[in-house]
Amino acid sequence: MQLPERPNYLKYAFANAYNLSLFGGAMAASAATGDWALAAIAGGLEALWLFIGADTAPFRRWVDRQHRARLLEAARARRRQRILALPDQRDRERAIDLVAAHREMGAELEKNESWSGEMVRGEYDRLESLLDAWVDLAEAADRFEGYVEQLDLNRLQRELQVQQKLAEQPGQDPESRALAAKNADLLGKRLRTLEDMGTLVKRTRGQMGVIENTFRLLRDQIASLKVPQDIHGQIDEIVTNVDAVRSVLAESDQNFREVAEPATSVEEESAPRPRTRVR
Repeated sequence: MQLPERPNYLKYAFANAYNLSLFGGAMAASAATGDWALAAIAGGLEALWLFIGADTAPFRRWVDRQHRARLLEAARARRRQRILALPDQRDRERAIDLVAAHREMGAELEKNESWSGEMVRGEYDRLESLLDAWVDLAEAADRFEGYVEQLDLNRLQRELQVQQKLAEQPGQDPESRALAAKNADLLGKRLRTLEDMGTLVKRTRGQMGVIENTFRLLRDQIASLKVPQDIHGQIDEIVTNVDAVRSVLAESDQNFREVAEPATSVEEESAPRPRTRVR
């Protein structure tokens, strides 16, 4: 897991339990004994530590590990909240199973140090990003499915047929036929957009299944003491496919917003509006 931001090494050098306990203990001892030379020595050593020790490679590696652990825990907490907020109970259960599978893989890897050369920690950490990707896809699929379920596609189809017939009737005046053709064109676009939405949902859920099955395969291989084969290539392929789905989702969002409001029926559009009396 690469650090998205570099930690403040000077802050970590000062505000860590070891430094605070030693420096605070020295200052307390100086105050209790009245030996201000002890305070001066402690202050000098503290300054030396902050400006030299904090810049050493071992300390920076320790800080990076601490900082990475904090960021990872914060990311996991955000993911837990997103999982609990998923409207579909099945998606919530599937996400919880994925997190459990990832945790089990980590526990097995800790017990099998001989695998460090085959499945390095960096590859295992990359699975964290796939967990977030799965939640991203689940949120998008739930959003689109929830929207489509609110619509009456049969009603839209009937309205399209009505407008098409009006546009083809030779007895209608040209302006009415032109408006009917325009309505038919818009309704056709709405139906095609909704069909595209359904196709995108299927593709999104299919990619979610790929991530799940990959996690389960890796877990099974590790549990059976079988070294996972080509895990780097497997993860690369999934990441590429997930990025492709995300790109399609982003491009389609604008089109889907155009049908975000329920259509007004033909009868409602053609109904006479009540007149207001002008005084």
